[in-house]
Amino acid sequence: MQFHVFGSYDIGDPEESHYAGWLDKDDFDCLRDTVDKDIDRKLGRLSDACGVYLFGVRGLEGKRTTIGQTLSWYVGKAEKQSFRKDCFNSKNQTEFNRVWVTRYDRKGVPFVYLLARMEDDGTFSNTTKDK
Repeated sequence: MQFHVFGSYDIGDPEESHYAGWLDKDDFDCLRDTVDKDIDRKLGRLSDACGVYLFGVRGLEGKRTTIGQTLSWYVGKAEKQSFRKDCFNSKNQTEFNRVWVTRYDRKGVPFVYLLARMEDDGTFSNTTKDK
């Protein structure tokens, strides 16, 4: 089993969001479209692939010290559902906003890495029903 790393992809532009400093459905839809535009069509659509995703914040100063370039805070697994249904869903959007607002005071740039599972022929793996 092979995984290829794609990203990091910035999630929306908080300054441009309808809810200033709050990521909404449009921001996540824009992220999904950006992810798909970035990939060679021969591989398939990255948003329809499965694998692991990592949310984080970049360029952030913490209360006690400066937190380097990136701070990851959530890792999810899209195995039985694609990234489109798992990573970009409203539950993750709500959870990301909760953490971003309460923990990081809406500072920094939110991002996601996608680690897509690949087939031997170099295309994205489909979701699985196996345990």
